[in-house]
Amino acid sequence: MKIYLAADHAGFEMKEQVKKWLLEHNYSVIDCGAKEYSQEDNYPDYMHACAEQYSKDTGIDTKMIVFGGSGTGEAIVVNRYTGIRSIVYNGQKNEVIRLGRAHNNANCLSIGTWFVDFDMIAQAIELFLRTPFEEGRHTERVQNIERKL
Repeated sequence: MKIYLAADHAGFEMKEQVKKWLLEHNYSVIDCGAKEYSQEDNYPDYMHACAEQYSKDTGIDTKMIVFGGSGTGEAIVVNRYTGIRSIVYNGQKNEVIRLGRAHNNANCLSIGTWFVDFDMIAQAIELFLRTPFEEGRHTERVQNIERKL
C-alpha cells in the first residue's frame, strides 16, 4: 500500500515519526512536505501539494495521512479535491475512524497532533489502513458524494 503524507510545522515531528513507522511496516511512503521544520510555513501549501499528487495516482491501494494542529483545516483543504474523502482524528473514539472507512470509504486521515500522542496515532492509523469499505448500500452514497451540483 502507498501512503501519501503531508504536514505543516504543527504536525511535522509527528509526520516524521509516522513516516519512519510506516516504512518499518513495509508501506510505500510519498512525503509531500514539509521536508523541514519551519514555524513560518502554511498548511494549505502542503495539503494542496499532497492532494494534487494523490489525485494523479491511479493506484487502487493508496491512502493519505495529513497532520496539523487540529487536523480540521488540513481536512478542509484536501476535501476540496474530487475523490478525496478525509476524516479528522484528534483523539475521539476510534469507532469514528472505522465508520469513516467502512461507510464513507474515507481515503484520507487528517490528524490533529495537538490532542494525541504517537501511540494513539499508530493505533488509529492501523485501524484506518486495515478497515475495508463495506460497499453494498454505502456504494451509492459514496458515489453521491462525488456528484456535481
